[in-house]
Amino acid sequence: MNDDITFVKELISEGQRWNISKLRKYFDGDTVGKIIRTPVSVIGREDKLSWPLKPDGKYTIKTGYHAAWKEQHLDNNNSPSTSDYFKDLWRDIWKLKVPQKIRTFLWRTSHNILPVFQNLYNKKISNTPICPICLQEPESTEYAMLLCP
Repeated sequence: MNDDITFVKELISEGQRWNISKLRKYFDGDTVGKIIRTPVSVIGREDKLSWPLKPDGKYTIKTGYHAAWKEQHLDNNNSPSTSDYFKDLWRDIWKLKVPQKIRTFLWRTSHNILPVFQNLYNKKISNTPICPICLQEPESTEYAMLLCP
């Protein structure tokens, strides 16, 4: 991306739609297609930086270190919950002031034990790992939660 664009809002035209000409200037056709399938928010809030690994959205050296350590040392599939990284993660999840079902969902998501098609396929329960919504990619937890168009 060019240095001229700093925030997503700079790629949105006045009418709350994607500015297709700007998107084509900075991205390839496939990426533009994915971007324009993402709805533009009508709330009109200011952009802000947010760190997804802390409930308050604020980055800390500690969470940055744990994220980097996890990326380098852990295989995301069925890692033991007793590792140092997960101790902090579980503590943070169970401290959240949300309904128990939300904490349980987050715990299952972080353990990669949601019944997504990739997991069902690996356990020979499904005959395909492909996402049933978009039919484009294997449906992993990450894909189902974040990447499926």
